[in-house]
Amino acid sequence: LKRLLDIPIPVHLQVDQRKSVEAVEKLIKTICDRKNNLLPAYFVITEIIKNLPEQRCFSHWRMADCFTEIIESFRPLAQLNSVCGRTFMTPIPGHVGFYFNAFWKLEALSLRFPLKGLLPYSQDLLNPQMRLLTHVFMHYTYRDAIAVLLGTAKPEKSRIPYFEEVITEIILELMFTAECDHSQLNPQAWRIISTQIIYLTLQQSICFTRLVKILHTKLTHYPYRYARNQLMWCLFNFLSGGMQKYSVEEFAVILDLYRLLYTGRDIFTVSGSDSSCVLMLAPTCIWIHILKKSPSMEVELPPTVNTQRKFLQEALKNKTQFNTDNYMVAVLCNAYSSTSEIFQQDLLPILLENLDNTRGHNSTQASGNFASNATNSMPFPNGNVSEVKLRPLKLEFLDSVSVHVRMNIANSLIGTFGRFMQGKNAWPSPALVETYCRMLTYADLEILGLKQFTSHIVLTAARHQCCEMMYICCEILNYRLFNIPSTYRVHAIVTLQQTLAFAKFQTNASLYWMLERTLLLQFQWYPHHEIFQAPFARLLNSFVAVAADGTRQSIAENEELMRIIILTLARSTVISNSDSCFIEGVYRELLNKLPCYSWPQSTLSVFPQVFCSHYTQQQQQQQQQQQQQQQQQQQQQQQPQPQQSSVVGSSQQQQQQQQQQQQQQNHLLLKQQVDEEYIKHRTFGSELSLIDYFTNTSTSTVYLCLLWRLVYDTGELPAVSMKILEVLGPRKVLIHLKSLADFLVYETNSADVNRCVDVLNRLIFKYAVVPLERFMLTMLLRDYEGNDAFYALLIVMLLVQRSEELRSAVADCVAMLPSDYWHCQDWNDKYQAYQLKHAERTWSQVHTELSRASLTPNDCPLPVYFGTRCLQMLPVVDLLLQKLVESPAACLKFLDSTLSILGPLYRFHPYPVSFLYSTFRFYEKRLVEAPAIKQKLALAVHGACVPSRDDHWLLSAEFVSCVGSGPVTDRGPWVPDLNYYATLVRRLMDTFSEPRQQWSRKSDLRFVEFNNFQTHALYCICIELMSLSVSVVDVGNALITLVTHWHSLVDKNTVMYWVNAIGLIFSALPISYMEPFYQTILTTLCSDHMNSMNTDVSNKLDFEKRSKLMEDCYPARILALCHAVWLHSASGYLQLLPQALRSTWIPHVRSEGQFLYVCHLVAPFLQRFYQERTKFTMDVSYSSEILF
Repeated sequence: LKRLLDIPIPVHLQVDQRKSVEAVEKLIKTICDRKNNLLPAYFVITEIIKNLPEQRCFSHWRMADCFTEIIESFRPLAQLNSVCGRTFMTPIPGHVGFYFNAFWKLEALSLRFPLKGLLPYSQDLLNPQMRLLTHVFMHYTYRDAIAVLLGTAKPEKSRIPYFEEVITEIILELMFTAECDHSQLNPQAWRIISTQIIYLTLQQSICFTRLVKILHTKLTHYPYRYARNQLMWCLFNFLSGGMQKYSVEEFAVILDLYRLLYTGRDIFTVSGSDSSCVLMLAPTCIWIHILKKSPSMEVELPPTVNTQRKFLQEALKNKTQFNTDNYMVAVLCNAYSSTSEIFQQDLLPILLENLDNTRGHNSTQASGNFASNATNSMPFPNGNVSEVKLRPLKLEFLDSVSVHVRMNIANSLIGTFGRFMQGKNAWPSPALVETYCRMLTYADLEILGLKQFTSHIVLTAARHQCCEMMYICCEILNYRLFNIPSTYRVHAIVTLQQTLAFAKFQTNASLYWMLERTLLLQFQWYPHHEIFQAPFARLLNSFVAVAADGTRQSIAENEELMRIIILTLARSTVISNSDSCFIEGVYRELLNKLPCYSWPQSTLSVFPQVFCSHYTQQQQQQQQQQQQQQQQQQQQQQQPQPQQSSVVGSSQQQQQQQQQQQQQQNHLLLKQQVDEEYIKHRTFGSELSLIDYFTNTSTSTVYLCLLWRLVYDTGELPAVSMKILEVLGPRKVLIHLKSLADFLVYETNSADVNRCVDVLNRLIFKYAVVPLERFMLTMLLRDYEGNDAFYALLIVMLLVQRSEELRSAVADCVAMLPSDYWHCQDWNDKYQAYQLKHAERTWSQVHTELSRASLTPNDCPLPVYFGTRCLQMLPVVDLLLQKLVESPAACLKFLDSTLSILGPLYRFHPYPVSFLYSTFRFYEKRLVEAPAIKQKLALAVHGACVPSRDDHWLLSAEFVSCVGSGPVTDRGPWVPDLNYYATLVRRLMDTFSEPRQQWSRKSDLRFVEFNNFQTHALYCICIELMSLSVSVVDVGNALITLVTHWHSLVDKNTVMYWVNAIGLIFSALPISYMEPFYQTILTTLCSDHMNSMNTDVSNKLDFEKRSKLMEDCYPARILALCHAVWLHSASGYLQLLPQALRSTWIPHVRSEGQFLYVCHLVAPFLQRFYQERTKFTMDVSYSSEILF
């Protein structure tokens, strides 16, 4: 057959060729005839398609009928192995189902789906997937997403021509949108495109010259001119930084593009107060840079360029009259950034004099202690000084300068930090630190931005043991950097973990609390979709190695931090439903190597099965060892009494009695130690004796309990207690803090709990013995059971409710500090006013107040630019609310008061939607029957954030009006109708069908929780659906009904967008919402609709094609929805499919149509099962054998 197909048969036959051709034709038909069975049919079509790679149905007119018949006979098989509407299915970067899904991978060079087998697939599946790539390109995290699509851990330096076409299509679409509506200029989209061009050109994935030529060719046929300034600005960003690496000839094509877009005699009006002047003069900046690169180039300047060039030269003479509020400074910097004698000496100092006194026009070379210059310094509330520069560079101004200018500014700021770490400067000014934080948000400055910050500045501060700079780095990580790539986040965490081993950092309590707080925040708020990726796995491996070493201090020594890590792993495992993945990964090894922690039963009940079984087994082993030790002690102390052995209670009762006895013994022992230390404290006469005893002689860990007892009895603390705390250091104080937590829980069982909490309040707020959030963290993570757990929560809640200092701090924080700090130029003024009212104190400051002495230079506090007690509490508030959810009795009593006091702080929470989503998912078992709790949490977070966001940024208007209006009426809880569900799905669907309209919003994606609108909409919808008072079955059925019964809002032209959106929603909801979905499949399989499926099955199940003809059937709609759900789901969600196939579907298969329908359901996902879960493939194969 191969030889016959390779014979070149001429199109026009001669008479003497006729018989030979007829013989060949007859032989080919005989071989290809499936009735003769000379060759397997699959071999035949394989050879035909190899010879016809372009999917033509014929090679010669004499063979056309034969080949067409063979190819068409295999189309049902190709469709059976294809996902319905796959080209319309669009993933969301940031959703866990995207990063571990082999279905989204494309061939690197052709950008096609890697389809298995030479079958006549639909042409849409064989074409390059430009739509999918275009969607991914319009995200800030497009690098990671592209790496997932191309199946590479890191984008390779190889040219991919399709990238140039994708970028061209995006630019043309943006220009078309601006041409139709002049208000839709979409600066965020242009910023992303500019960053992509720079990055992909440096990675050698695209050719800049070819990209410009493609744009020139396209714009020759399209009259898009309104957004031409945006296009030239986009190209200029790359040109300004790449002039030295590339020849002038490569950039000359931009001049041809200019001549196409501009007439050369355009009239312009420039206003320095309007940022549009930067875009208007961008073409002239391009000409200036090119002429600077090649002064001998013979080119005629267009009249407009010549006029604008002279205008800039005149403006350059008056440069000293400008400031950063005038955008002419930005234009001049852009135009002359490659002219070092002008830019470095004249223009750059104009920018830096607003940030650093040592770099401006009016600067003086600082030496020694800069704080001695009173005219150039400003006092901080805590006693130190910094440079008197308060106004950072505006974000709009930074957006208006080119990448090359920002690189020079970043270099200067890094140099200032370096001089500060060497002790040559005062504290960096608030303006400088805030400007640097804004610079870190630019993806095109990654090398000098995030990478330099995490790998150089943080590491240098640690090596130099510069406490001040390390504190500043922690503040930047905690309060200014949120959406950072996981690689840089992990690098920063590793560096911070290493700094805990430095003795200088361990003795500085403020810095130690900050380092610990930063690690806590980074772990607790680590994105759940990044937990099971390679960077986090390397991070945990390094922790395991350090913990196993034993010679270096490890993060594993901090019990609270390790518990937070375990909780984060558990939450991510539940959200992704990846127990099996967890077993196979490095995390099981981590659990085995880390110390065994005891967890309360309320926490173990919500843990994944892997965690629950691991810790339950280890706790049982510990209990058995304790019982054996107690029995051995009893045998040594007492004589055996065989007459009592016949009376034996149940094992559970014995364990409970033993635990109660052990708790009583611990309580008595702890109270006895406190009494002994209290007596010794009263007997010692001198302060030196007290310091020596409690820091060197005493081996107990009850010093904080002693301080509490002193305040309880006398109402005051002696000044020497602060000195003792300083000598002990924060690491030892944390050990004493655990004893204080246990002591308070035991005391409140028998004493006045209000008075106990009032004493604790004085310890925290008046004497600053321990930070409030650190005490709450310790108390919440103790493994209390029963009444002890309730009293622990009671202490925390009373501490929050009875503290006037905390209430005042929260109220002032909400009233005085703006949440949109990136737009606030007077942030430091408001912050300093707040700090004057609610400044935090150190042990040295408290000692100074109590002893009426003066602070020494070594006692000066560390620089504080952003942090407050309220912002520090946010991770602990998350944990507090989750603990309340764990305990139904405490939740019923304390939830409302907690939300009323601490709920407003969620205005400043960087991840409010993620907190709600992860909480609802992790505690699904507890909350499934308590929708009121979920509604209170969702409404509280929504209400706190509304003043700084859109009215319905989280919850829909209908939900807020119906659920948040008041208590449940006599008619019962609100039951939404189908219109409500359709509106929710429409919210997500619109982000796909009209993606460019989303970019016109005022939200700056660099400073919000999610860097794309699809992820935000998806999680908000899931939160709202999980908060409804209806059952999960009703919610699932309602979502399915939207497509199966053609709701009025579902347009047939956009039905695949609806199917895609519903598939995403199902994949992001808990797995319990899948049950009505599988039940619907069974109902469809047994319905009367299957009677019409015995003939032409594949054609009837082609939903994408039949829906356009309005001839689709009910089973086809269910099939399309099934494929969408399984395509977007993580691997853990697919475990129900083999189970349903074996136990539910196969027993009801009675006809060929039912069998083919089941094949259409399962067959497209066999490849994914094979790549991700081999066991699932074996289960499906076994079920198929049973069916046959």
